[in-house]
Amino acid sequence: MLQRRPDALGLTVQIQGARARLQQSETELARQEKVRDVRRGVDSVKPSTPAGEEGRIRGGSVKPSTPTREDVRIRGDLLDPYVNPVYEAIARDVSEYRAQLAGLEQERKALVGRLQLDSPTADKLSRLYRNEAELAVLTRNRDVAREVYLNAAGKYEGARLQSTIRSPRLQILDAALPPDAPVAPRSVRNTLAAMLIALTLAAVAVIAFDASRGRTQGRD
Repeated sequence: MLQRRPDALGLTVQIQGARARLQQSETELARQEKVRDVRRGVDSVKPSTPAGEEGRIRGGSVKPSTPTREDVRIRGDLLDPYVNPVYEAIARDVSEYRAQLAGLEQERKALVGRLQLDSPTADKLSRLYRNEAELAVLTRNRDVAREVYLNAAGKYEGARLQSTIRSPRLQILDAALPPDAPVAPRSVRNTLAAMLIALTLAAVAVIAFDASRGRTQGRD
């Protein structure tokens, strides 16, 4: 019995597909109209009126004449219904699907008869196929979740590596200590210190200049 499981499983899948296609086609068939009317300029067809009576009809002295037999025939031809071709095509598909479904069910009955499957065994096989289908769905979801996780983990590691490479070499290990008392700006002291340094440098320059000039005069 287990050796013939692929045949039974394939027939079950085909029957389910045929039922789904048949249900969809029947739903679409119910939405379509079987017969439609031709509406091509029906309002433009007017009863034929003799030329002499047309002016009197406009004046209101004579009532319009009743439509002639020819007018009725033309109007009837324009209103003749026709079968919707879309309805015909869908109805043909429904017939084919019903025949296909009937053939598959007959083949399944024949297979069950050859395998000598009783009702409890058939129910067990049905539950087995259902559990296998659910297991296949869960396995596919697990594979998708694993692929998404690996992709996200790879991107995270790449971003962390890039941030490590681009980080500055100088890093502050300890924060600066806050001052014990506020320090005000000392502009006067800084100005005097700058002037003193400038005078010192000027004096050194003058002394060096005088020394160099004295050595030059001594040589002469």
